[in-house]
Amino acid sequence: MSSKTLIVFNKKSTLFFIWLVLPLLFIPKINLISMGESETAGIRLDDVILLGFAFIYLFGSFALSREPLKIECFLAAIIFFSIVSFFLNRSFVFLGIIDVQASLFYAVRPLEYFLFFYIGYQCYDYFSLSSIMQKLFVWNASLMLLQKAGIIGAFTNYGYLSNVQDRVTGLCSFPSETGAFLNLLFCYLLFATKPPKKLIQFFGRQLGRFFYDTYFYWLCLFTAYLVILTGSRIALCSHFLVFFIKVIKDLTKGSKVTKFYAAFFLVMGAFVGILGILATESIYHRSRALFSWQNIELVRHVWDEIETFYNPMGNEIVSLTSDYDTSWWLRIHKWCYAFKIFYKNPEVYLMGVGPGFAFAGLDGGFLRILVELGVVGLILHFLFFRELFKISLAMKAMILTFSINMIFFDAYLAYKVMALLFFAAGYDYHVKKNLAGYKMS
Repeated sequence: MSSKTLIVFNKKSTLFFIWLVLPLLFIPKINLISMGESETAGIRLDDVILLGFAFIYLFGSFALSREPLKIECFLAAIIFFSIVSFFLNRSFVFLGIIDVQASLFYAVRPLEYFLFFYIGYQCYDYFSLSSIMQKLFVWNASLMLLQKAGIIGAFTNYGYLSNVQDRVTGLCSFPSETGAFLNLLFCYLLFATKPPKKLIQFFGRQLGRFFYDTYFYWLCLFTAYLVILTGSRIALCSHFLVFFIKVIKDLTKGSKVTKFYAAFFLVMGAFVGILGILATESIYHRSRALFSWQNIELVRHVWDEIETFYNPMGNEIVSLTSDYDTSWWLRIHKWCYAFKIFYKNPEVYLMGVGPGFAFAGLDGGFLRILVELGVVGLILHFLFFRELFKISLAMKAMILTFSINMIFFDAYLAYKVMALLFFAAGYDYHVKKNLAGYKMS
């Protein structure tokens, strides 16, 4: 008999795997074995634990003849298509059509991340996701503040760094990942949790009521400060967009008191945001040249001059000067190189050049999917994330902020970001499934 339940273990075994895998969200990823200088990821303790869980869970699913979910079918299609694209890349390289190598590692990486979907689903019967998210937020924020104070360092893509005060990373490996991670945490806390009633007990009835009613605004300002510490500009834009949506909702549908709070915190948010950016060297100094005309001209110049038969990193066409925004300058060289390879080879338009050919980080998630997996791969990813989007209101907000980060960051390949996203999706999917069953009964 086929079944769509994702519970394949008894209670003791389920709790064992939850306690084995869930702590991985709370610890930084540490490479045990490096994959080489060209790769930021390596073999981690997480990989060993998740691999063991995957084999046992897969065996249990087959033993129960479990019917796959729609979202699993889309993921399987992405993995299968990526593997086909990888072998096509090897064929094209052999025939001399293209001269860049794909990587099978990038084709199967989403499978590891998706295991957190099953852990999230199974957590529903034993833990509160709101409580987990709150603890994760506090823990990550504490690490970030300690890093900013210079008390502790961080595990990054380059190993352990004792000083990351300029751009802190918290639990994650690099600042852009931390920014997106904070975006996802904030979205879930905003749309799926309630203010803690302990505020009233702690501050007294009147003052406590004020902080209770304005809790999410204070949370937003504090999260904005944390995002500023990462120096991630796209994450900051994403955060303020969600904040703006919250303000508009309160201004249009709230009571008079709620509207007053919304207007007040809108002004305060703008003031704190501007002041924070000006006081944070990692954002202010990197952004001074962002909107200069030279940055616009850079696109045309690099596209016309860049060659595709060598890696542009370290061999940039245009030298970096103070006239250019550093991140933009680096991205344009990467983007023009990757897209030019794709553009010059029409035979790869549907299937892509191959997974992983575009460096460890192309700094553009949507562009990366297009050039590596082609138009078909882009459509499959859209269908997959649309299924996540439909699960709950919190997931809609998380997918929105995730998509914004994808413009300038390969968020779909970031371990902590995807683990958190899938974990929340699995939990909320169980909530949705139970609610649907209750309505039917």
